[in-house]
Amino acid sequence: MGSSISFNGGGQSINCFVTCFKDSFNQTMAVLEDMFFNPAFNQKDFKLNKKAVLGGIENDNLYSPATFANKKFREMLYGDDNPIGIGNLTEWAAVNKLTIDELKFYKNNFMSPNLTTISVVGDIDEKSVTEGLSFFKKWENKNLSIPTYNKYPSASKTQVYLVNQDNAPQSNIIIGYRTIPYDINGDFYKATIMNFALGGAFNSRLNLNLREDKGWTYGISSRFSSGGKDIPGLFIVSAGVKRSATDSSFLEIFKEIKNYIENGITDEELDFTKRALLGSEALDYESPFSKLGFLSQIILWDLDANFNAQRAETINKLTKEDVNAIAKKYLSLDNLVIICVGDDILVKEQLERLGLGKIKVLKM
Repeated sequence: MGSSISFNGGGQSINCFVTCFKDSFNQTMAVLEDMFFNPAFNQKDFKLNKKAVLGGIENDNLYSPATFANKKFREMLYGDDNPIGIGNLTEWAAVNKLTIDELKFYKNNFMSPNLTTISVVGDIDEKSVTEGLSFFKKWENKNLSIPTYNKYPSASKTQVYLVNQDNAPQSNIIIGYRTIPYDINGDFYKATIMNFALGGAFNSRLNLNLREDKGWTYGISSRFSSGGKDIPGLFIVSAGVKRSATDSSFLEIFKEIKNYIENGITDEELDFTKRALLGSEALDYESPFSKLGFLSQIILWDLDANFNAQRAETINKLTKEDVNAIAKKYLSLDNLVIICVGDDILVKEQLERLGLGKIKVLKM
């Protein structure tokens, strides 16, 4: 039929994606119904998938200092004692003890229509969609609710961590702290606009400094990252920098953030930010997949259908004073978690010269 049906599980959601030709919609829905209500849970497939996942975890634990550093970074900011801080399928012992019966139990008891939304994009009418998906009416409603977590590690003084990577020609650095939760058109969204000139665009201050001027990196960026619905977000600066310029790179990053907090955005930067963000939006909803994302946002956040127009209005109305106030409120050089992945013999002394206290070495 030329159709595709895939199921994907992540940290905060389970998704099913279906694509098909218009004239094979009903046949594809029949296959989806069979897959959803009568999953094979083939033992041989389970063993192969489990082996592959375990192999990936083992490879990361033994040979990927950068992956290990990202994992520890998340744990430090969200905690290692709740599901928010623990990366998806990253713990070898947890995956190893999983059985196929546990997966069946999860499917039967922890998936419910009251937590489910369906979005459809295509040349098809509502009646056809409703009839094609009518088989979901037999799905038992378990009236589940999503658990919430609000206990995270308290912010402490800035700490630098080092992960050794023998003979690494560059140092991979991550700087960050926990910040406000994601929102569609509030302070989080305004903070992402504010960050565009600092580290969100190719011609941002950080990239122009460390890449174009100094030649220390192929690219550096900063961003406000969503932790998920009702979960604190993160502010993150990340880059791979020349090993000999490890300490200098940190100092330049701190300098740029400090200058942005104290002196704010320029007229030229604000004008470019507005033109770039408003101009790029024209491409945000062209493909069927991007339209699905648009619909999903509306459902998840209970938005008006014209929320993108409201966002555009927010961008247009932002003044220098607004942006600078957001920068002062949400940018910080205090209570940072800093992780550097590099050759410990060659970069530890550089990190100590930063004057940020004793360097803690993380063992893989």
